[in-house]
Amino acid sequence: MTGRRSRYIYAGVAVVLALVLGPAPLAWAHKHPTPTERAAPAVVWVEARAQVEVALIEHRPVGDPSGVHIGIIQSVWNPVLASASGFAVDPSGVVVTTGALGAADLTRAEVYAVNQAFLKQYGSAAPLPADPYSRHHIGPAGDRTEERLQACYPGGQTNDAGGCVVRATWDFRVYPYVTSQARFGAFPAEVIGKPTPDVTVVRVRGATSMPTVDLGRSTSGAQALSALGFTGVPRPGNPLLALNTHLATVGGTALKTTGLTAEDLSDALRLGRLVPAGLTGGPVVAEQGQVIGLLVPPSGPASANPSAASPSDIASSTPTPATESATTAASPSASASASPSPGGTATLPPAATPRLVTAAAITAALRAATVTPHRGPVDTSFEQAMHLFKNRGYAGSIPGFRNALALFPGHYLATQNLAIATKLRGSSVSQPGQLPGQAAADTSTSVSPWLVAGLVLLGLVLLGLVAWAVLRRRRAPGPSTPVAPAAAAPQGTPPAPAMATAGVAGAAAGSPRAGAAGGAGPAGARPSGAAASRPLSGPGAPRPGAQPSGPVPPPTAPSPGSSPPAQAGPRPAPAGAAVGGRPPGASAVRPGGSGPVPSPSGPGPVRTPASGPAGPPSSASGPGRPPASAPATPGGGARTRNFCTTCGGRLTPGDRFCGWCGQPVA
Repeated sequence: MTGRRSRYIYAGVAVVLALVLGPAPLAWAHKHPTPTERAAPAVVWVEARAQVEVALIEHRPVGDPSGVHIGIIQSVWNPVLASASGFAVDPSGVVVTTGALGAADLTRAEVYAVNQAFLKQYGSAAPLPADPYSRHHIGPAGDRTEERLQACYPGGQTNDAGGCVVRATWDFRVYPYVTSQARFGAFPAEVIGKPTPDVTVVRVRGATSMPTVDLGRSTSGAQALSALGFTGVPRPGNPLLALNTHLATVGGTALKTTGLTAEDLSDALRLGRLVPAGLTGGPVVAEQGQVIGLLVPPSGPASANPSAASPSDIASSTPTPATESATTAASPSASASASPSPGGTATLPPAATPRLVTAAAITAALRAATVTPHRGPVDTSFEQAMHLFKNRGYAGSIPGFRNALALFPGHYLATQNLAIATKLRGSSVSQPGQLPGQAAADTSTSVSPWLVAGLVLLGLVLLGLVAWAVLRRRRAPGPSTPVAPAAAAPQGTPPAPAMATAGVAGAAAGSPRAGAAGGAGPAGARPSGAAASRPLSGPGAPRPGAQPSGPVPPPTAPSPGSSPPAQAGPRPAPAGAAVGGRPPGASAVRPGGSGPVPSPSGPGPVRTPASGPAGPPSSASGPGRPPASAPATPGGGARTRNFCTTCGGRLTPGDRFCGWCGQPVA
């Protein structure tokens, strides 16, 4: 049985090692989408526009050729008052952006519309100023067109020359990261809640499944950051930008400005130029992919000023497409104009460093607008496809990219990566380790670290169960079979030889019905006194050969004329125990070779070669005692069995009791 237990243990250990170590190489080699790749689909461009209707009124003293003295010329204008990057936090189209968009002035839109209306009506007689949002003069005092223009500006009054009726309303537009703004973008939106100096919340009308970011709760644990955004409406000429930066301390709220290397200084200077150019309002992504805030210029919230960034800034900050991903950010090279101090590091003035608006401020603005940020189905489909795509499971990633496009048509990154996956799914790099000429699989599997941890835990549990079962089996007491008390031997029968009796007495220590040491009572009688109260099996059982504890009564001399006390018969051995130092079923031999001694397991009287025929068997019997003679076979001889009908143990000729289970042989 020990060998079988060992085989079970080895098999259990092998199964555990296979479960734990089998997927480990796959988990170690698995690539995950980068924080930039996870957040990039949700980055948008937001414009705060105004819908301005202008009714230009002309007073004509002479009248026109038709004799009409009053003319009304109507026009509609849609100027952009402020713009910035932003990011979606809810699939229904809730977008967070900088507070500058909520603080835009409608008066500027009215001035712009009036200037455009005069240019349209009078041409070169009313040219635009250098800043079309500012007031200006187009002629000397007394000129009727000049008087009419001044009357049209906000706050003006209609005069003899005429005037204007101007009506302006807000018109927000959201441009998502899609392949075509004409087909899939330019969503109308409206402000919800109350804008704060740092945060404005708008909602796209009619959106159902926009990509979103994973908005964090704080900056806890964050230090390495990536700022994402645009410098204009997303299109081939205005790609997504990604700039690296760091917090001054882990979990802090200020960007690092001291101890900058040459590369860090170059990144910081470029970031300072690109934030006013449009990155303001874009998400700031930490190491785990969570968005911890947005950036604003150091002087406060501001709208985009594209002139603040040079084409080289945009080119060096643009993520470069690659076969592994369409948003793998390139490491910007150090600017030639940025040089560290002689000590090897540099310090950036705080006035040139953008300010971080934390996730806590964003969450407060969303709460005021009764919005709870959460992610949607398009994010799940895209990220699952990216897991396969990053690990060259191109064929398996195709359904996920297609599902993302079905949920959000025009999804830029899903479109780009779908084209790459479709091209490479039948190539030799479609699956890792694929042999030349082997067909590419349609799916690719990957193992999550959580799955590996679960398998390790399961393996430990299985190993513990195996160990517990083995220990429990070893500690469990062996089976004990009730055996009839030994019958008294007839008078004149010599005692059993010492070598046989000692073996039986030593093995009978665990028998629950063995007689007390030192003698036996009448046939079938149970022991009494201290010997009866002492357990003979389990805890507290006496060891073979141990001296009895407690007082021992003195031996009593037999009375005259009485028969000598009967010797205790041999005690049956428990299952599997050796009798007298020999295997079960073997016959003992008298010292000196005087003849065989019947097995102690047999119930018959002891014979010697010198003795005559054995006397009749004792009439004493007990439970389980076999008959004196074996049943006859149909042929007239004694029937013999080679195995026990109770336990199946092997028997030898002449056995009356099974040496394995102790049951009588039928």
